[in-house]
Amino acid sequence: METWKSCVITGDLNEVPGIGPAAIKRLSDKDLPDDDRVTNTYQLFGAYLRLRGPDDEDDQVDSFAHNGKFWHWLQFKGITAHRSAVVRAVAEKLAPMFPGLYDPSIYESDDESDEE
Repeated sequence: METWKSCVITGDLNEVPGIGPAAIKRLSDKDLPDDDRVTNTYQLFGAYLRLRGPDDEDDQVDSFAHNGKFWHWLQFKGITAHRSAVVRAVAEKLAPMFPGLYDPSIYESDDESDEE
């Protein structure tokens, strides 16, 4: 994850931790309307950021809800594996550019979840 957070983005979806060939195929399905297709990393970031908008009551979406919305968006797109890894990767990559976008402290650390 540290390498991902500091690497230069090329646009290739393969560079995103958790994204593999099956996910790329589902995200870029040629049967989808052009506006719904995600064919590069920048579009994936755009999809993530778009979900940060206000909810139905025009209230600001907090970090936890935002990441949940992105997780469900990936599920809707047919991504069946590593959704949480993709959410975390995108959130952590964008967080330095958008302070307050992602708060990792609201999630259990990997160490804590291993103890249960």
